[in-house]
Amino acid sequence: MKTVFIWTLATAGWAAESGEVEAPSSAEDEEVEEIVVTGTRSARPLGESPVATKVITAEDLVDSGAEDVGDALQMVPGVDVQQGFLGSTVRLQGLDPEHVLVLVDGQRVTGRAGGAIDLSRIPVDSIERIEIVEGSGSALYGSDAMGGVIHIITRDPESETRIYARARGGTLSTIDLSAGVEGGADEVQARADLGFHTNEAVDRDPSTAATTGSGNVQGQGSFRVDVDPSSDVTLSALASYSRLDRDGVDEADSGAVFERTNLQEELRTTLETRWVPDEQTVLSAHAGWSAFRDQYLSDQQGSNALDSFADTRDQLGQLTVQIERFYGAHALMMGVEGLAEWLTSERLAEGVGQRQRGGVFLQDEWRVVDGDTKFSLLPSARLDGDTSFGAVPTARLAARFAPVEPLALRVSVGTGYRAPSFREQLLLFENPGSGYRVDGNPDLQPEQSRQLNGSLEWTPGSAFTLLGSGFFHDVDQLITVTTASEEPGLTLFSYNNVARARSAGGEGTLELRPVGWLELGGSYTYTDARDLTLERELEGRARHRGTASLSVDIDPTDTRLTGRAGLVGRRSFYSDPDDPEATVVRPEGYAMVDLRAEQRIGRSFGAFAGVDNLLDEGDALLTPLLPRFFYAGLRADVTLSRSARATRGTP
Repeated sequence: MKTVFIWTLATAGWAAESGEVEAPSSAEDEEVEEIVVTGTRSARPLGESPVATKVITAEDLVDSGAEDVGDALQMVPGVDVQQGFLGSTVRLQGLDPEHVLVLVDGQRVTGRAGGAIDLSRIPVDSIERIEIVEGSGSALYGSDAMGGVIHIITRDPESETRIYARARGGTLSTIDLSAGVEGGADEVQARADLGFHTNEAVDRDPSTAATTGSGNVQGQGSFRVDVDPSSDVTLSALASYSRLDRDGVDEADSGAVFERTNLQEELRTTLETRWVPDEQTVLSAHAGWSAFRDQYLSDQQGSNALDSFADTRDQLGQLTVQIERFYGAHALMMGVEGLAEWLTSERLAEGVGQRQRGGVFLQDEWRVVDGDTKFSLLPSARLDGDTSFGAVPTARLAARFAPVEPLALRVSVGTGYRAPSFREQLLLFENPGSGYRVDGNPDLQPEQSRQLNGSLEWTPGSAFTLLGSGFFHDVDQLITVTTASEEPGLTLFSYNNVARARSAGGEGTLELRPVGWLELGGSYTYTDARDLTLERELEGRARHRGTASLSVDIDPTDTRLTGRAGLVGRRSFYSDPDDPEATVVRPEGYAMVDLRAEQRIGRSFGAFAGVDNLLDEGDALLTPLLPRFFYAGLRADVTLSRSARATRGTP
């Protein structure tokens, strides 16, 4: 509600001056429109944004039965989720997880493992929506956004007292519990959330000692308070803590068996303020700090000769200030951003790495309305300076053209980059038993990309949506491992900017709502991602992917039935990722099918049951999916009116 209100207040004069729409009389009038922020870094109605944005709402999260963000993205058109023993990672438009920026309420998520953020460690308990912008976002967000941005936005607390809880049990000894409370007065609102999740390890191949998927025990809590001292100022403070214990069993080629335990802890705090001094200006500031600790123990059974322990600590501070000014047909945004990061690990050359990065960005949205025809032009530019590699400029030009009301064409062209990681710059790891050593390269330069995105959307009414899109990425200076020297008994490896890649493809999506109780959806995505250095397909990408969905509301019984399917074609895997003559394996494609039913009980309660991976797809090596999973649970969501609270003597 607060985002909607601020957007309404600040843009009422802009909309009226440009002649596009009448200024709405209240925030409630505008609440019916979905507001998104990621594509332009400012609040815009979803249909009017010049940058195409996919939105997963809180209702979508409920219908999916997802417990974490990795599950929630599993069957979103165009989103490629990969599961493994370290969790869930995501590719966008054929680019790797390290090329996807993940934000929570505008704060970068830290704690990358192998360059990727594990989305399974982020529960959905307090999420209001997830926004996905495909294509480079570096012109607004800087490093890591070459393939796109996934922005997780948590709920604003409301003033009315609300108590909510959810409990689920399932196979694999799964228990999921979450609960929360929110409320307050007109000027101060707060919410608190708690969650607990556990499941046992998965073993897809009983013939070996190794497990396929880790066992997990996770607990998390968050607290948020919003203060509205006046109609044009909001203050928000958020703190969250999560603890995730993972365990599993690994088996080496030599036959040695290792018990693996992995403890991950994350603490995140943010402070945000927005001020609307007049109808044409929005000033916002965001300060955040996060700390991530990863303790990884590999304990060899029957021996301690190969035992290993790694303790990695990552801290990230972020400060952003931006101002948006509406004048005539233009919305000008300017901002500055500073990042400071510290990493402590015994595998770094000096045990610790630190760097600072500062950026300035500028954007101007020009909107022209001529009768039913609407045109928006959005140039953006950013300059980042990093203490480890210098300055990097990026830019993007996006446009939206709607010749008639149901039809909208969006096009964007831009550049992106990814900064080299601490591991790539400072790693010092030696394995004498295998005869090799890996050294980081402090002289690495950022990976660079050039991209083109286009989409055509046709929405003749609320019952029909048709979307077609295409993309092209050209990526060079990719960082890869190369052989630095070979000596008797020891091979030295390092990292260098020598690889190139290209990713191109398209997507078609159809959504139908022929009657009020029925929703249908389907999509097809084609991706041609190639390693131009080794002249072959990039590993693990399926050329052909598809999704299908069906939702039915049975009004007399207040029952909702949901079915989802994800189709994945053949993928290429190589025996040696650096050898152009390596053996290639292309396993058969597979289909993931999920079914869910919910019975609502009044307005505040519900019971649900479902099955994930109905066809039990997956294997222990190339497709480590969770096996067929049955679950059932209960939920409660009770709102108490202010008058009821007053009667009970609640302040």
